[in-house]
Amino acid sequence: KQETLTSYAVIFDAGSTGSRVHVYNFDQNLNLLHIGNNVEFTDKIKPGLSAYAENPEKGAKSLIPLLEEAESVVPENLHPKTPLKLG
Repeated sequence: KQETLTSYAVIFDAGSTGSRVHVYNFDQNLNLLHIGNNVEFTDKIKPGLSAYAENPEKGAKSLIPLLEEAESVVPENLHPKTPLKLG
């Protein structure tokens, strides 16, 4: 039996009202796979990055809780292979 290969992708959506993280899991054919009961994991924090225009370092640190949530969803052995994008 051939093992199904899965991959993950992490996307940060840095909006003006809040920042979100989306984690997707997909197979080698790019079909989305469920994470729990959903096809994506998502979480949100407020305020958005624009609130940190005068303090970019603090803005970067504000994303750490979302990064930690994403790390808990993606299997540790796949962390080095998982793309992370900020948009």
